[in-house]
Amino acid sequence: RDGTVVVGYAGYASSGSTEAFRWTMEGGFVGLGGLPGHMPQLAAGRVLAGRFHLQRLLGCGGSAEVWAATDAATGTEVAVRVLAAQDDAEAAALLAGLEADAAQLRRLVHPGILRPLTVVAADHAVCVAMELADGGDLGALRGAGWQAIVAAIREVADALQYVHAQGLTHG
Repeated sequence: RDGTVVVGYAGYASSGSTEAFRWTMEGGFVGLGGLPGHMPQLAAGRVLAGRFHLQRLLGCGGSAEVWAATDAATGTEVAVRVLAAQDDAEAAALLAGLEADAAQLRRLVHPGILRPLTVVAADHAVCVAMELADGGDLGALRGAGWQAIVAAIREVADALQYVHAQGLTHG
């Protein structure tokens, strides 16, 4: 959706070192492993979980890559966040946590929040498919006038206010 500010799964971050973490809905950081060297080899054209046909890389960080993809099960374009796990046990734990988070986030209905569609495990990684916001990224605001920056901040603040009014917090 053009103009949509992604808030839904913005709760993932790198610690700034080689260890990656996930912020849980219950509160607190949980180590993921997710080291860049453990990320499955991803490239355009690869199919994940038998259904997500990767098209182009949208972004990457210490714990995940986000790809535009086509979901073969629905025929729709989605954003797929791919989080690496060191082994099957870590993937299973990550899957359970992300499914719980997604269930909570699915009940949010706001124009500034992208909803998670499905969470699946594949190849020592967990894939979170979300609605695709194909309207650009915040990097485009570099060098923009203050009015454009304030407008974007207002959209994010509005979405965060809505999330908090629904009883969800990030810390």
